[in-house]
Amino acid sequence: MPRFLPGRLFAATLLFALVLSVRAADFSIAQADAYDTPKHQRIVDLTIAVAPGVKVDGQISITTLFYARAKDGSVAPAYPVSQVGWLTQPVDWASKTEGLEVEFPAADRGAGHAPLGVVIGIYYRHFLQATWAFPPQLAKDFPLPAKEDLGAR
Repeated sequence: MPRFLPGRLFAATLLFALVLSVRAADFSIAQADAYDTPKHQRIVDLTIAVAPGVKVDGQISITTLFYARAKDGSVAPAYPVSQVGWLTQPVDWASKTEGLEVEFPAADRGAGHAPLGVVIGIYYRHFLQATWAFPPQLAKDFPLPAKEDLGAR
């Protein structure tokens, strides 16, 4: 009968736990374009792709967090009037991609702060699948949680 040494058992258990904890993303952001409009709005168009073999059951949610720079230079969450919508209709994932558009103010509207940017998260079955930020540093400074906070809705 083979004997397991404690070190080998620990290493095997740790490896098994690591394999179980790695969750492949079912969704990704295939393309992103950001531009400003003449009406001082910033538009972000995202192409979201679903991984091969994934049957989408409608449990996808989009989180958009906006940030602004205050007069003192600090960065804080902002709550601008924004619009988030699917560009493609119907949203059925038949083509394995769908388009999403996020629109928000690109200039100060007298609120005493300057819009800085946005962090967008794609959640599926409450787990973070992909993140996109403009400017990119916002995603590092304000990372989204790996699991969606349903209490925040």
